[in-house]
Amino acid sequence: MVSQVLCYVATVDGEWVALLGRASAALQVKAHDAWIGWSDDQRRRLCRQ
Repeated sequence: MVSQVLCYVATVDGEWVALLGRASAALQVKAHDAWIGWSDDQRRRLCRQ
């Protein structure tokens, strides 16, 4: 993937079971992060470029 991306990690009992990434113009959209339930800390830990 190129440019800035959002990445999603689905876990079950602490194990990664699915990954999804998408290119986006913005890495932080408050309404989106609230909808998926991410805190600022979770987004920083799970979305690394």
